[in-house]
Amino acid sequence: MAKKGQKFKKYPSELKQEVIRLYFIEHLPKKTIASLLGIDEGRVKLWIKNYITHGKVELKKGKPKKETLEEEMERLRAENAYLKLMMEKMLEEKDKKKKIEVIKQLSKDFSIKLLCEIANISRSTYYRTINKEDKDEELKENIKEIYFKYNGIYGYRRITMVLKREGKKVNHKKVYRLMKEMGIYARIRRKNYIRKATKETQYVSDNKLKRNFKSKSKYEKFVSDITEIKTEEGKLYLMIIQDLYNNEIVSYGVSKSNNMELAHKVIDEWLQSGKYKEGSIFHTDRGFQFTHILTVKKLNEKGIIQSMPRKGLPQDNGPVESFFSHFKEEVVKIHGEKTEEEYKKLIEEYIRFYNEERYQIKLKGTTSVEYRSHAI
Repeated sequence: MAKKGQKFKKYPSELKQEVIRLYFIEHLPKKTIASLLGIDEGRVKLWIKNYITHGKVELKKGKPKKETLEEEMERLRAENAYLKLMMEKMLEEKDKKKKIEVIKQLSKDFSIKLLCEIANISRSTYYRTINKEDKDEELKENIKEIYFKYNGIYGYRRITMVLKREGKKVNHKKVYRLMKEMGIYARIRRKNYIRKATKETQYVSDNKLKRNFKSKSKYEKFVSDITEIKTEEGKLYLMIIQDLYNNEIVSYGVSKSNNMELAHKVIDEWLQSGKYKEGSIFHTDRGFQFTHILTVKKLNEKGIIQSMPRKGLPQDNGPVESFFSHFKEEVVKIHGEKTEEEYKKLIEEYIRFYNEERYQIKLKGTTSVEYRSHAI
């Protein structure tokens, strides 16, 4: 028992904190700590007991007020809840993002001010981060809306284009990050080159394009081809003519037969539309529809120059193969085998979408029709 007038030695707070660190972090025995720091072992035990009981080493003298006890108990409850959640998530104390996540979850039971003190971050940092997250959630909803509107065929670059057209200031890297967080990705096309058997004829043209698919003006270069589609009732054949300047499908046709009638119908509609000029290059494979004397004559009369690659090289007609690849991934693969009439409607709608709604990076984020309308 202390004697009257006896003076007690005061120990600095730093020393007490060092005792706590050595015991709880370094896991040293109490006796070893006392020896290292040159203090009484009983003093070490007292400070550790105070920390375990009250959450701090130093206690104020006198009987604590009721309000102080309630505040201290609330703090201890909050600390325990915070640490428990941090342990459950296997988080590191230095991870600010995870700290804020924990505070947000506990904010229903404890004050933000108290939780920020425990986590050792400012309230301004917390609120700034939360507001940013709220904006990200809103952007995520916008992204999902666009993604599902176009059946998952739009990747982060095209979705960014749509968002910008809607007046939202957003970077494509952020859209990519948010899509990755949500686990949504654009449908990936698989390249499937098919070597076509062609009939030899005497009306074969040289390869005028030589894989130079860039066009400086509209109606300068065109590509065309035919693809096969399986339906519930048999096969359909789709033929298109595409302007390389803006990738627009200027004419197309669908038929049950891959014959001259289909080819001439599509070519005639193209010529009637006036979307060509004298000297336009018409690039196709060596299929019988394009090497036939009637086709050659029809094109020659309009001053259109034919161009054909060597046999069995579909990459020499890459753009049109690319269109068919998109179509089969974004329509055929999604809808499967449907009736002929259903596919005719799907083809019509897809070509309208491709020309008028599909934003293209190569066209500076515009659609084919928009890009053509700005051409001189």
